[in-house]
Amino acid sequence: MKTEVIKIDSQGNSIERAVTMTEELAENSGLDRKQCLHLRLLAEELLGMIRSIAGEVDAEFYVVKEDRNYQLILESEMEITKERKKNFLIASTQGVNSAAKGFMGSLRDFIATALLPSEESPSGLSMGLMSFGAPGGYGSDGSYNWSMTQYADAVKHEDGSAAKEAWDQLEKSIVASIADDVSVYIKNPHVKMVITKKF
Repeated sequence: MKTEVIKIDSQGNSIERAVTMTEELAENSGLDRKQCLHLRLLAEELLGMIRSIAGEVDAEFYVVKEDRNYQLILESEMEITKERKKNFLIASTQGVNSAAKGFMGSLRDFIATALLPSEESPSGLSMGLMSFGAPGGYGSDGSYNWSMTQYADAVKHEDGSAAKEAWDQLEKSIVASIADDVSVYIKNPHVKMVITKKF
């Protein structure tokens, strides 16, 4: 089953409604208190991504449930221009995305980088920990796919400080510790993020 689709914006409108809908779905599905809390936390983390993207961004949030498998889905058309990315970076005194702390912060920065105009995308996508180990990859249609499970597997089989830092981020992440997977599909300007949780 698929829930209603709730429209979200970067100002935070309807986020509470989306969280409440997720929580009610969990309760009505017979999940216990801890499981309901986990699903709520995942929804909050996913919806928090939209508030952290600079500029006006609209998105749609919904949940797909099949038996005890849940997919929390956020889809958006994100027009990120060079100027917007530049302003995003200037916000930090060091010229790096200060919001890109932890796993979800790195994922947010990865999405912003992937959506840059095509002439900057190749160098941008090679930057940062999110492209570590080349998880996911490009499709023949210019799309980009990324999966947390593939990323974790790549990190686990690498040595060095970058791999250690990446693994530390995963271990400290609420989302990485609770979710079964996080996947991102990007075909500029469309972004689809899916958090999968099985109970």
